[in-house]
Amino acid sequence: MKLPIRISYLFGCLMFVFSNLAGQVMPATITIQGKITDKDTAKPLSFASVATNNNEGTIANEAGYFSLDIASDITYFIVNYVGYKTDTIAIRERIFFYNIQLESQNINLSEITVKLFDKKLNSFFYSAVQQTAAALQKPTAAKTFRRTFSTIDEDNPAEYLEAFYNTEFENGSINNFVLKNGRVGVPVRTHILSLDITKMLEGHQFFLPKQSNFPDSPLSVQSSKQLRKKYYTRLTNQYVVEGDTLSAIEFIANNATDDFSGQVFIRHSNKMIEKIRLFVDSLTHIPFKIVGNLEGNHIKKLGINWELTLQSNGHSANIQFANFQFDFIIGGENEETNYAFCSRNKFLFYDY
Repeated sequence: MKLPIRISYLFGCLMFVFSNLAGQVMPATITIQGKITDKDTAKPLSFASVATNNNEGTIANEAGYFSLDIASDITYFIVNYVGYKTDTIAIRERIFFYNIQLESQNINLSEITVKLFDKKLNSFFYSAVQQTAAALQKPTAAKTFRRTFSTIDEDNPAEYLEAFYNTEFENGSINNFVLKNGRVGVPVRTHILSLDITKMLEGHQFFLPKQSNFPDSPLSVQSSKQLRKKYYTRLTNQYVVEGDTLSAIEFIANNATDDFSGQVFIRHSNKMIEKIRLFVDSLTHIPFKIVGNLEGNHIKKLGINWELTLQSNGHSANIQFANFQFDFIIGGENEETNYAFCSRNKFLFYDY
């Protein structure tokens, strides 16, 4: 498929470093890569988390592959995935790719006996939403690392960005991103400008009633009755992790073109959500516009795929990782001029 504009593969780079960082000597970095799979089945573990002892981290893609830039003095990194034993991997000299096989910790249980549309399951789900929302209410701040990689028609780079922020949270929402430093690369010739995802996320309250143009999700429902009315839910699996029970619950929106569907993982001991996946394949209402698109072009289709990983400590919780992917079909009246634009954004929140 031909692009509306010929895109050069020469990248321009923009560096911005604030004065409060002047004079600091940054440690050398290396890039480690790898693939994370199930030890018994060799199947990739999509979205497994990878982190070092100084809070550098990332999440594997759907095929289990990851890439992480770390300081050269880091000696190990930790890999974990819901339902599997955590593994600590020693970094070896001159070894930059690691095949990691995690051992399953899955034990099917029968602590919750449910049927399709079972009220007990919906009550348990809604209770976990309320408990998690309460744990996220306290105002807090964290440092944030962001990586964005965008493409046109899969193979053509459109944007690469890395940045550090100071971030403020309250009531399960990201209130403010304050940019500290970073770099961005874009093709010398492109009509696509960056989606300012930080501005889109600021103030979006995941656990409160709908406050923005993004789709609704079960995280914002106000009662278990409303949950039953808007979503079909089912228990897909249960696991034992470190002596605790973890339930995986799938939810499917009755209005699949305007509301999020997805999956949550809930820990039984504190009734808190540990991982959330929200997706919608094709929105009928587009909540924003791409900046700088060609005159006459418009967004014809938008899919959203979000994933949040939470970390709880007693009665409080924080967002640890976040993945936000936007898939656009952009074009004019002529179908031959359509093209796909994909923006992949990963956030690591640390040092709360």
